[in-house]
Amino acid sequence: MSADIHEVQKEDHQHQEMQWYTRLNDLHEFQKLCVDSVQKFQDLVASNVFTCQTNFDVLDPSSTAHDLPGEDEDHINFDPPVKPQNGAD
Repeated sequence: MSADIHEVQKEDHQHQEMQWYTRLNDLHEFQKLCVDSVQKFQDLVASNVFTCQTNFDVLDPSSTAHDLPGEDEDHINFDPPVKPQNGAD
């Protein structure tokens, strides 16, 4: 019976070791994805695919709506028509 317990413990240890290596491999793959993503982002920035706004005043909650650039009055007050409840068009 002692041999059976020893065999079960050995199998359990091997299973735990396999899980550990699986998690380690998952972590390594995640790290590689992170490095690749950083490189892609740096490539996008270097190729000027998008530009960063250096003036963040538009994010200031104390600024008023008329201070925001390029907003049409119609666009600000847009209110789509409500469809009738009875299904009639």
